[in-house]
Amino acid sequence: MKIIDSHMHIVEYINGIGSQGELRALANGMVKYATGQEFRIIPEGMGSTGVTPEELIKLMDKYNVEKGILLQGNYLGFQNLYTFEAISKYPNRFTGAATLDPFSRNKDKIINYLFDELKFKIIKMEVSNGSGLMCNHETVDLNGSLMH
Repeated sequence: MKIIDSHMHIVEYINGIGSQGELRALANGMVKYATGQEFRIIPEGMGSTGVTPEELIKLMDKYNVEKGILLQGNYLGFQNLYTFEAISKYPNRFTGAATLDPFSRNKDKIINYLFDELKFKIIKMEVSNGSGLMCNHETVDLNGSLMH
């Protein structure tokens, strides 16, 4: 039986944002919010301040996971180019979703680059108020023109 994990993360650099402000890597898998809250985000043995595709493949092999879908969002910081590099280098192991902030002034250029040039086939929009778009923007109408 094929096992496909539909929710995986690789992280080149943690430089995210959430409802507690910026989130940045410390070391040994720990992170710190602008409020001072510290916690572990990377499991022990997976990396100190990031998670490489190679470390994730080792874990996938350990549990017989054939393929994974790489997701991202505001929480860790957007990883579009790192995700693109991983799916290009390991196309039989990963596919990935791109993400963007629809409030970006140049969103049309970003959309063009991610989907027309890099050929991403999936978009993942984190909209929660803890670590998604609504943590630092007004409430987003999911059926409104901005999200379309």
